[in-house]
Amino acid sequence: MLLDLLGARYDLVEDPYGPRDELASVTGGLVYVPVLVDENGKVVVESRDICEYLLARAGGRLSLSVSASCHSTTFAEGDAGEARGVA
Repeated sequence: MLLDLLGARYDLVEDPYGPRDELASVTGGLVYVPVLVDENGKVVVESRDICEYLLARAGGRLSLSVSASCHSTTFAEGDAGEARGVA
């Protein structure tokens, strides 16, 4: 969803449950999903780390607000943008 909000081009690779040899080779042995591999080959794992990485690259176009109490995330576009929530 964040990649879509940023207007980023990306390839989604489904990783079915079972042998995860390809995933392990990309992440250096980890079999966590999701995984982001950027255009320079940088690998980022864990949803929150991926969001923070993408937002840092966005240069302030979006902001991130995380509520630990309800486990939801809100992305806001610009200063007066409409917020979208993710549970």
